[in-house]
Amino acid sequence: MVQQLCALTGRPQFPAGLRVLLCECCQTSRDAVQAQLQAQNYVVTCCSSISEAVAAITQAEASFDVLLTSASALAATKEGQKLREHVKDLPTVVMMDNPNPEEVSGRRLLIRTQAG
Repeated sequence: MVQQLCALTGRPQFPAGLRVLLCECCQTSRDAVQAQLQAQNYVVTCCSSISEAVAAITQAEASFDVLLTSASALAATKEGQKLREHVKDLPTVVMMDNPNPEEVSGRRLLIRTQAG
């Protein structure tokens, strides 16, 4: 289930309580991102694989506000296609180690920033 932005901003203490589905296969990266999100009072559900993420999304009681995943999870594979089908209405933030635009599958907009 996907929430509209106005429903999110109307929550008390927003953005605390934001329900994040984190899909990251690297345990070290997943733990670091999870800790950072929880420090901001986000509710984080972690998945170590695409199949786990799809299962979490399809659970009747599951509800997420945003998906945070690696570019490789959305790649042009059978599993990636299945994930894209399930999250087409869910806001998605794509993480990547190397900010090379050619590595982002199905991108509409890529904003690159440099540390100042």
